[in-house]
Amino acid sequence: MNLIERIDAHQYLYLVEISEPEVNVLRIVIDEARASGEENRSLDVGETKISDLRPIVSDDDCQRYEIFFGSYIAYSVRNESYVVMDESEIFTGRLFNVYSQSHFLNYVRAATIASSDYPGAFVHYGMNCLDHIIDVISIDEPVINTLRRAEQALAADSPVSGFYS
Repeated sequence: MNLIERIDAHQYLYLVEISEPEVNVLRIVIDEARASGEENRSLDVGETKISDLRPIVSDDDCQRYEIFFGSYIAYSVRNESYVVMDESEIFTGRLFNVYSQSHFLNYVRAATIASSDYPGAFVHYGMNCLDHIIDVISIDEPVINTLRRAEQALAADSPVSGFYS
């Protein structure tokens, strides 16, 4: 199983960091996340009670990945709350997508001079994280490293947590 397949096999992902360590080089750090083993909780939303919920956490037992794109044509980070699936898009993967047809590809073709002639054949990669959807169009395949969590301590010194499963 390659690293894209390993990332894709996780239950959930969290975006930890996105940066450009050099001009037009993109670095993305994501964490594996999963429903915790904690006792189920309930949540009141208005007059409705939602039961059997467990926190989704990324703790020291979860994997952390560093993804580098040596260059990119465009990238985007969207708030997950505003994203809907579109059946006209064609891709492989669940959490780590490789698109052959997408609105983002169409946008880049219309809004840039990028083509198969210059800079060459490019691919749309997508990472579906909780809270964030990351889209990258690049001629370079991503270089993915697995990081040890202790080497990349979270700024808050606590596990990432959020939505409930």
